[in-house]
Amino acid sequence: MADLQARLQKAADEMVAAGTETGLQIAVRRRGQVVADVTAGLADPETGAPVDAGTLFFAASAVKGVAASLAHVLADEQTSMTWAELDHKVNQWIGVLRAHGLRAGDRVAMVLGNRPVTYEVLLACLHTGLVAVPVSWRLTAPELAYLLTDSGAAAVLAEPSTAGRVAAAEEKKSGRPGPAGAAAGGTTAAPTAGRC
Repeated sequence: MADLQARLQKAADEMVAAGTETGLQIAVRRRGQVVADVTAGLADPETGAPVDAGTLFFAASAVKGVAASLAHVLADEQTSMTWAELDHKVNQWIGVLRAHGLRAGDRVAMVLGNRPVTYEVLLACLHTGLVAVPVSWRLTAPELAYLLTDSGAAAVLAEPSTAGRVAAAEEKKSGRPGPAGAAAGGTTAAPTAGRC
């Protein structure tokens, strides 16, 4: 991790020296632990106060350009992605949601675990004006049926581990078998209310 700390410090110093940033703090967390934390530049250019560990900065950079090649914004045990990769994935999800006929104001139920795809879908919903309805992946089919009906969800996104319960919930809700939906990134977009 010392190498990561050194590389991040060098990149932060270069961004400040190049004028890309006035001041920034980059903190990297892995499994809940801070594994690198660097600062560079000024927190307040008017007073000359430097950025230090106590300065409250939560983003790698206000500018995605230089930081995009450096900062991994989403990571889990299997994957990590940069700003550019996240942007690409969000755009893919926007395409999937629009292809299913969803319009601004429609509700999209998300029966997804705590994984990067959850954040990709959430951001895609925000970018398209859709209302994200997070739903616990632990719920039973009858509980899901109630929440899907009550929320007025126009679409349901489910991962493979929840797809069977979501289909059963759709069947219980509508009295007919749940639709197959569309797949993207290992997650199923199961339409409700015949709109997708």
